[in-house]
Amino acid sequence: MRNQKNNRTSHHKVVPFLQDSRYFYRRGLKAYRERNLSLAARMLHRAVELDPRNDEALCQLSMIYTELGEYQKSNELLIYIIEEMNDGMTECYYFMANNYAHLGLFHEAYKYAQKYAMEDPNGEFSEENADLLEMLEMEGEQDSFSDQEDLIVRQESARQCLVKGQLDQAIHELNELIHHYPDFWSAYNNLALAHFYLGEVETAKKYLAFVLEKNEGNLHALCNLLVFYFYEQKDEEVKKLVEKLSSIYPMLMEHRYKLGATLALVEHYDHAFKWLYSLYKKGFHGDDTFYYWLSYAAYFTGRRDFATKCWKRVIQENPEKKGSEPWKDDHKITEDLIEKQLYATYVETKGKRAHEFYRQLLHHSNVKKAIEAILSHRRNHHKLLLFAFQVADYLFEKNGHEQLIKTWFHIFILSAKTNLKLQNEKAWAAAVNVWFNKQHKIKETQAYIAQKYQISPTTLAKYVKKIKELKINLNEEHG
Repeated sequence: MRNQKNNRTSHHKVVPFLQDSRYFYRRGLKAYRERNLSLAARMLHRAVELDPRNDEALCQLSMIYTELGEYQKSNELLIYIIEEMNDGMTECYYFMANNYAHLGLFHEAYKYAQKYAMEDPNGEFSEENADLLEMLEMEGEQDSFSDQEDLIVRQESARQCLVKGQLDQAIHELNELIHHYPDFWSAYNNLALAHFYLGEVETAKKYLAFVLEKNEGNLHALCNLLVFYFYEQKDEEVKKLVEKLSSIYPMLMEHRYKLGATLALVEHYDHAFKWLYSLYKKGFHGDDTFYYWLSYAAYFTGRRDFATKCWKRVIQENPEKKGSEPWKDDHKITEDLIEKQLYATYVETKGKRAHEFYRQLLHHSNVKKAIEAILSHRRNHHKLLLFAFQVADYLFEKNGHEQLIKTWFHIFILSAKTNLKLQNEKAWAAAVNVWFNKQHKIKETQAYIAQKYQISPTTLAKYVKKIKELKINLNEEHG
């Protein structure tokens, strides 16, 4: 009997199955030979996670990214190999030149093609590299490589316009950028955001559709589209896109952050926690926004203690977020709370990208719904909210008075509930200044205020009258 037991035990010994880096590398190569590029990328990424010094896996992964059209991601890996691991892998220079050529960044393409020719004149890809150099020279691109600097300047200028909320100018500059660099997908994504902020959602979605048609799998475009659908309350589209994004395995920290934060924003916390926590475990040093989303994702997936720990980090880095904890009972939303939230969001996002405003507003889905209820008879809700911020900017620039800006948000909520036409930011700011001065017995003439805000006295008088029409409401609700 004992022998039988021993035999049974020996037959059922557990043989450890070690899935090491080489195992996933081989699986990745097999998937690549079968042209299953998505699976190949996932397997090779896993190989690199298990052995970050596996330069063969990194190089193979970069080539797969190239085939997937992810040229920038490919180059990031190639640069890492050259600078951090093995500067003798000169073929990386040729691969980078090829990627930059695909991106239309010919200055960089020419630079790295020359680098490869110098470092390894008889290398494996020397003939292909010579063809690339000849093609660039035949096209005369070597004479216009200064255009690379032009792209950088144009991109930064457009970005600054988005930061400052100068959306019409941003759209103009991004269109110019696309005209010169038609395959620069980042410009299309930013153009979509600019139109979205203006309330032109369908136009914004057309630009994202174009990016995804030409650059399938562009993560930033997919995440932006998901936010648009969520804002429009298109639940079925949100569900489908979340399912698609949930199958993506992002390699870069930036992409994991983008994906995790977006999924948290649209309240799909399970997958959001997966990616944000993966960054946390790797020692990612995020800002307060990172810990905000991580805390929300943790709380709504039942990890209360960890959520509390993350929230302490949020408050440590940004005390303004106190009161917006994920566990806070915010079902009873008053107009006073909405005004306070608008002001807090304005202070927090001032000087940042315009879309940070919408991100912050969406932190509180109940606040968002309450604002939409107030503006239910209006079109382009977020365009009106952007108008409110721009008026606040003028008040801050001319006065810097906290109570004055808070007063404006109160007036904005009241006026938004009526049929008053909300346009001419300078005029509204000046009129609020006049009304505020009167309430607080500050002696400044209307002529002086008109000059301060660079509008005519007639225009100022017209807008002061608009506010006077709200006087009863103001006295009752803001006494």
